[in-house]
Amino acid sequence: EMITSVASDLLGFANVLLSYSSDNNNIVYFEVVDGKVIMHCGTVYGTANVTITATLGDATVTKTIAVENAEPPKIQSITVADAIATAPETEVTVKGIVGPSLVNQTGFYLFGEDGSVIAVQVLDKAQFEGLSIGNEVILTGKREIQKKNDDATTYYGQTCIEDATIVVNNKGNYEYSTEKFITDKTIAEAKSCDILENHSTEVYVLTGKLTFPTGNGQPAINDASGNSIGFYSGGVNQYSFLQEYVNQEVTLEIALCNWNGKTWWTGCVLAVRLADGTKIVNQLNFTSN
Repeated sequence: EMITSVASDLLGFANVLLSYSSDNNNIVYFEVVDGKVIMHCGTVYGTANVTITATLGDATVTKTIAVENAEPPKIQSITVADAIATAPETEVTVKGIVGPSLVNQTGFYLFGEDGSVIAVQVLDKAQFEGLSIGNEVILTGKREIQKKNDDATTYYGQTCIEDATIVVNNKGNYEYSTEKFITDKTIAEAKSCDILENHSTEVYVLTGKLTFPTGNGQPAINDASGNSIGFYSGGVNQYSFLQEYVNQEVTLEIALCNWNGKTWWTGCVLAVRLADGTKIVNQLNFTSN
């Protein structure tokens, strides 16, 4: 999205109008969408001359800059669904859409076009530079089942991609797919998922009362019968985007998780769905790094 006006109190002007044009629309072109001017890459790779025109009253100034639509590197990658199906302790190169933040872990959820989702753990926080939810990325890392210990008879653990590195960020602002979200289960049913089976690549859409504890307890979503799912966290501040909905009925997107050897599933809140259809997404790691 391009800015279409600019003002400066310091320099004493307001409402300078900006417009844009390209000398080769096959390389770079501009389109008005819902009242916003959007710059697009065309179908041809190369360099276009983009002219920016600034107008204030009868005064007009133009500036032309070269904008390259570069061919993206050709990198062999697999889908998120393929990564989930890959054996643990295997290096993978995966393409997907960056989704909401992990909590109490540095990383995010990566989504495939079919709605498959896997947790991505990022040890180097510099990988977040220039990264936004909705970007299409190709990343490398080790497909793993993270466990606090090797006792597979007590709990399954967390399916994830460990120590991920962003190879290329194709940017964009894509909606992550909710195609595989589980919408027909209750809080009690989600809570009772077998801890010996892999449910850490599942996202549930659950409605219930949101509670935040005093002290060091877990935030949770609760039903009228006393069933609840606690949120994996290091404190309620990690879920500050939910603060205004405490003690209210909410609909949440919750990924089941088990990073630290519990004998029950906890949840990571991806987003809260509001009554008007909008969604507030968990951006913890994107705003704290």
